[in-house]
Parts: sequence; C-alpha cells; structure tokens
Amino acid sequence: MSTPAIPEPSPPRVPSLAPCRSCGRTIASEDAYCRYCGKRQSPAGGWLYRPITLVLLAFLVIGPFAIPLVVRSPYLSRTGKIILNISITIYTILLLYVTYVLAVQLVQQSSDIMNLMNQ
Repeated sequence: MSTPAIPEPSPPRVPSLAPCRSCGRTIASEDAYCRYCGKRQSPAGGWLYRPITLVLLAFLVIGPFAIPLVVRSPYLSRTGKIILNISITIYTILLLYVTYVLAVQLVQQSSDIMNLMNQ
C-alpha cells in the first residue's frame, strides 16, 4: 500500500516594495493607497479625469460642476487647470447672459401678443 504524497508547502510570498508617490516611504508595490499618507498610488486617475472627458462634461453636460474634477485631475498641469477653469467660467457666464436675453425677449413678445389680443 502506498502513502499519498503530501505536497510541500510553498514559501511565503514576499511583496515587492516601492516608494510612495507622495510621501516617499516604502510600501508594498501592489498597494492602492499609502498606509502612511493615504494617497492613491496608481498613476492613472481614471477616465473621468482625462482632459477630453473633462472638456465634454464641462461644455456639454454639467457646466461649472466640472470644476472640482478639473482641479483633481492628475493629467492636467497647473496652467492647464487654470486655463480650463477660466474657460468653463466664461462659458457659463456667456450661457447665463444668453438665457437672460432670450427670457427678456420671450416676455416682451408674450406681452406684445397679449396687447394684440386685448385690442
């Protein structure tokens, strides 16, 4: 009768170490966040923070609510963030002005129609 072979235990896996991208302390390279400073370690900030996505969101969907996303984007330089924030602000002010002008014209036209109907 033969005894079943017992597999040999594998040695424990030692994680590779890397410096934190923010504070520089040594952490495991597969850690998503630094255990010391709490900063995210992946270089990519995700699709939401990419410049083309920010421009489309800001100018077509959410307007000035995209400004916090612009500020947090790891893909834009400081100058790029400033330029995009100023552009979003000017675009929002322009849209508000156009909306105001159209509302005034609508009220004027509706009052003209009401005057014509009352005569």
